[in-house]
Amino acid sequence: MQDPTWLSRAQRLADALAAQGDLRSPHWRRALEDTPRHLFLPSYFLAQEGVPTPWLRRTEDDGEAWLGPVYTDRALVTRFQDGGTPQRDGTVTGVPTCSSSPPGLTLRMLELLDIRPTDDVLDIGTGTGYQAALIAHRLADPYQLVTADIEPELTAQAHRALADLGHQPQLVTTDATSHAWPRTFDRVIVSCALPRVGETLRAAVRPGGRVVVNLFPPLNHTLVTLDRRPDGSLHGRFHPDGGSFMPARHHTRTRPPAAPRVGWRGGRAAVPLEAFDDPRFLFLLAAHLPGARLQCESDGALTLRELVLPDGAWAEGVYADGRPGRFHEGGERGIWGSVERWWAWYTERGRPAWDRFGLTVTAEGDHRLWYGDPRRARGLGPAHGLSVTGAGQGTAKGHGHTGHGTHGTREGNPGRTRRTQGLRPPGATEGPGSGPGLRAPACAPSPTGAHSAVAVRGPGMRDYAWGRKSSRNSSVSIPS
Repeated sequence: MQDPTWLSRAQRLADALAAQGDLRSPHWRRALEDTPRHLFLPSYFLAQEGVPTPWLRRTEDDGEAWLGPVYTDRALVTRFQDGGTPQRDGTVTGVPTCSSSPPGLTLRMLELLDIRPTDDVLDIGTGTGYQAALIAHRLADPYQLVTADIEPELTAQAHRALADLGHQPQLVTTDATSHAWPRTFDRVIVSCALPRVGETLRAAVRPGGRVVVNLFPPLNHTLVTLDRRPDGSLHGRFHPDGGSFMPARHHTRTRPPAAPRVGWRGGRAAVPLEAFDDPRFLFLLAAHLPGARLQCESDGALTLRELVLPDGAWAEGVYADGRPGRFHEGGERGIWGSVERWWAWYTERGRPAWDRFGLTVTAEGDHRLWYGDPRRARGLGPAHGLSVTGAGQGTAKGHGHTGHGTHGTREGNPGRTRRTQGLRPPGATEGPGSGPGLRAPACAPSPTGAHSAVAVRGPGMRDYAWGRKSSRNSSVSIPS
């Protein structure tokens, strides 16, 4: 569609991104104003009201209803897991697996990268190709840019759109999280969330180079900028503003085991409900409970926040207005103990912002999360989790296995199913990662038809029971 209005739309978008602080450099403004985003989005999906979320497809045939959202600072979903499920009203439901990121988030990352015209750049997560087009606009030679995605269809579509604009970067179809790159790069931008910086990614960054990435999905909602040091390590701070992506996809999918049906534990919760609405606290949980997924539910009388780990272990806090919360947990590890330790650590330090934290990835692959002064940071190896060290304030530890999240879906515990009766978690979101103004909780809603109802037997919290539907269709009451 050759719409002469797209240029003025792109200019207005640039003005808006500059006003909110995401666009600062003249060369990125020129790239944004010279690159027609609509060429990379011949169709996309917009979220509608409902549970589960229905998505309405927009195409060029929809005219302004299609073109208008393209030149706004919003993510636009383009693909769903297994194609999604068509509905009678013409919408689609399902788990988004690909989107065109909000332009503000893209520009924020490009500003952090500080790309020079002579730099070699690796773009992980080609998607529609729009970000690759912005980068190509900045570089002197197309050979300097390599862009990669796991889906052949995506790289093929991106190749056509980039070629239409005269860009000819190297497009690679591969699992970029484990691909052994034959060359190194001055700058690496990762447009999917990674549980950790793998060895192949660390090795791809040239000495003196830089990588910008969103780590610890699906609970972490900020970016980290890491510079390659002479000793081979990567080192840098987290960004003060939000920025997150869908977890990286891989060629194989694994289903985690069910949580234990017996041996659950419980007690009074020392962590308030508000903790799970704080994205900076969720950042600490994401770093120390790798792969944890947060589920949120409420029926008006009771509110639940549940963490589920990739190995099937789980912990939940159940809250009623005006009464102390209770927790329950199952599995071999004590998840709730980690939640309480980190909440105490976090609140004792005045709930520090993201940019008070940094990360060092050693040449051996250890990930050391530090707080305050990086010179005083020390950490455990990746097999044992991470550590946070505050200047002169000791170290708190959390243990866990690295795991891969799947965006917006209730997995991690197929043995513990529930019936939601259409409950919608407050503040829950489905869809791709967001940029500024992120609102927690980062919950993955349970699909309708998978949750047993809450039964309140009396006025006190001690009288409630949360029914758990087992694989044998029996119910286990969990008293507080």
